[in-house]
Amino acid sequence: MEERGKSEGELVDYIKDLIVDMGVHMDSHEISNVYRIGIKSKNKNRPVVASITTRWKKHIILKNKTSLPPGIYVKEDYSKEILEKRKQLQPQLEEENKKGNIAYIKYDKLIVLKQKGNNREKRKRVTSDSPKSSAQKKVNKNQDSSNHPEIILKNSKNEISRPNNILSYVNRAGSDSQTNASKN
Repeated sequence: MEERGKSEGELVDYIKDLIVDMGVHMDSHEISNVYRIGIKSKNKNRPVVASITTRWKKHIILKNKTSLPPGIYVKEDYSKEILEKRKQLQPQLEEENKKGNIAYIKYDKLIVLKQKGNNREKRKRVTSDSPKSSAQKKVNKNQDSSNHPEIILKNSKNEISRPNNILSYVNRAGSDSQTNASKN
């Protein structure tokens, strides 16, 4: 983050505004501690460490970090020992990903999920073939076909019957229900 504001209060307000712009509701009292690390220089911006009071708020912020403006990055802060372990696990992570396994580093451990097969699209539906017979058009004896013109689309496999407009469809559907009611 750029060197903006000299006091801790101004830095808290700036961070709160950034988080609110991400689309996450945040109050100033939800930030418990804010400080910059490193030596101040003219050419380089120092990183900022911000402690959030609740863990779930931290997870929401990390989940929405892609909506931050360009040049501002958010990542979780770990101790030096954990960072060293993560650095040692990085080559193993890349090797597992090259093998085709799903792998990630969680805290200080490498998690590898082996694939059950090469088919990642295992839940995809199998397409079924339609019957070769053509669809037959229903003819209502009580209705005159000239009142409701229909279009018959012909494919190589079957025929589809569709009304010309929605009003003829509604009128036909309403009269069908009335004739069924009068039969009962």
